[in-house]
Amino acid sequence: MTIPNTVRRCLEARATPFEVLAHPAAITAAQTAEAAHVSGDMVVKAVALKDRDSVLVALLPASHVLHVADVSRALRRELVLAAESDFEGLFPDCDTGAVPALPLPYEVPTVVEECLFDAPRLFLESGSHRDLVALAGEDFRRLYATSPLLRFSEPRH
Repeated sequence: MTIPNTVRRCLEARATPFEVLAHPAAITAAQTAEAAHVSGDMVVKAVALKDRDSVLVALLPASHVLHVADVSRALRRELVLAAESDFEGLFPDCDTGAVPALPLPYEVPTVVEECLFDAPRLFLESGSHRDLVALAGEDFRRLYATSPLLRFSEPRH
């Protein structure tokens, strides 16, 4: 069980209790939830968005569909989904193509789907295609207390 060192050090430095949940390799958040035998409502996926100037990360449940236009409208920025090449190098100790649902230590701006703040426990994509980071909901809320809390997704049908 290995999560990126940057993620581990961030959680330890912020005295945040966490567990690592190993699972068979998975690429998409839905596959991760299935492989880890965890509800997609409790798995936090990270989606990289970009505009002309920078990249930001949107956090939402794996079971939800992201509405980029809602994030753009709320932030008053013209955002689109980022390609892997747009965030290459931002998460240097993460698996290729993996965006961690804990982008704080990488100093990447983050927006959070507000429904995540209701969860008692969450499983965050770690930046590894084989591990999740389990956190208490109160710790997740503390970590993201200063990030914009928005509504920008809905459950996948």
